[in-house]
Amino acid sequence: MVVLTLNYLPLYNSHHRCYVTNWHHHCHMFTKQNIKNMGFIKILAVGAAVAYGINYVTKKGPDGKSIIDNLADEAPEWFDRAKKYGELTLEQIAVRAQNFRDNTRR
Repeated sequence: MVVLTLNYLPLYNSHHRCYVTNWHHHCHMFTKQNIKNMGFIKILAVGAAVAYGINYVTKKGPDGKSIIDNLADEAPEWFDRAKKYGELTLEQIAVRAQNFRDNTRR
């Protein structure tokens, strides 16, 4: 069994036309074409994960509502909470700034 570690440095060896690492040397594994194919497979995997995620959040549950529907229903309440938090934070900053000004004038 070959165990790959993350502590290798891929280097391109033009003589062998393959990538050479300090853990092993396989010309058939690290050719430019194979690396392109690995990138394509990675894009396919990410695309499949995104498609599954979209399907999951838009799928209707037993109550007839999806996760997106629930988020849309609760968004105004979250917006109000965030607005109140922002106003409270601004008030606290204003008080701290005034205290700093008062203390530095002395």
